[in-house]
Amino acid sequence: MKLILSLILGLMLCGCVLQSKAPNFAETDGKPLLGAQGGTYAPYSLDKGVWKTEDEAVFFRAVANNFVFTEKTKTTAITFIPISGDWWVAQFQEGTGPAVYVLANKQPDAIYIHPIACKDLPKDDWSKQHVTFDKDDCFLAGHTKIESFKGLIAAAGPRSMKMVLKK
Repeated sequence: MKLILSLILGLMLCGCVLQSKAPNFAETDGKPLLGAQGGTYAPYSLDKGVWKTEDEAVFFRAVANNFVFTEKTKTTAITFIPISGDWWVAQFQEGTGPAVYVLANKQPDAIYIHPIACKDLPKDDWSKQHVTFDKDDCFLAGHTKIESFKGLIAAAGPRSMKMVLKK
């Protein structure tokens, strides 16, 4: 779990991925990508082209249309919204802090996580309509409709992490 929290918190702090000051999506927009009850997932990170498992599995608890995981006193809510076929946008929010967005690609063997890096957005038409830039940071420019997120698939960074359901 430390990997996931570290990844999300690191992304939030560095401001190098797409974020918003408040959540773009409502809880009711979420769908149960991780199953109706949630589940325990083994996280893997990509290191020099090789998938390496992390020490701890992560339990995602379903709460209404969100999934929640907690480490010590930090609770992070994740809302998964389908955008096209196997592609989903995941909105992460710790407490009442800013929201961070990544793309999730659901495959039979795992859910693959693709960052939406700010550095990849300026050359993309989608970003001209939906993103504001402030130095290395990038933010959604107002409310962005779910359908509009299809334009992000082309800007998805490489797979950097995957989550495999533990049986």
